[in-house]
Amino acid sequence: MSLLVSGTFAKEIDRYAIDRLGIPSLRLMERASRALADEAERMLGELGKAREPHISFFCGTGNNGADGLCCAFLLHERGYQDIDITVTGKKEKRTDEFIFHEERLKAAGIEINYYGESGRLTAYDPDEHAPDLIIDALFGIGLKREAGGAYLETIDFMNELKSRRNSR
Repeated sequence: MSLLVSGTFAKEIDRYAIDRLGIPSLRLMERASRALADEAERMLGELGKAREPHISFFCGTGNNGADGLCCAFLLHERGYQDIDITVTGKKEKRTDEFIFHEERLKAAGIEINYYGESGRLTAYDPDEHAPDLIIDALFGIGLKREAGGAYLETIDFMNELKSRRNSR
């Protein structure tokens, strides 16, 4: 993986687009999420599964998590039904964009599992129904510390799911 821009510069680009060009944050998020959904579909197409693919989203409560929620909604709109979403983080830390996409998902009948509330990292049994695609929307460009606690548990769980999927 090559670094195109630093996290600081990426934030400056977002700020410029929002403040100077007048592009609303939700519109930027929708564009990024559409590109992610397109890539997810490409990857799922390469799997060549005869059944409905299972997609797992792991989201934080900030705007990167909101990107994940938006992508989940877009994939649902495109006909994907086997989608599960786990959020790690405190509800009071949710951004306005996160809340907007969360409400949109709930209105579409898609449940969101809050790891801190449920004590479960998924709403499914990973031994019975491992995901075909994992989308990590836990942290974005602003993380400047080591992950710990529930966040580290979520990262470890995603890695465990990935190794299970690759061993099939």
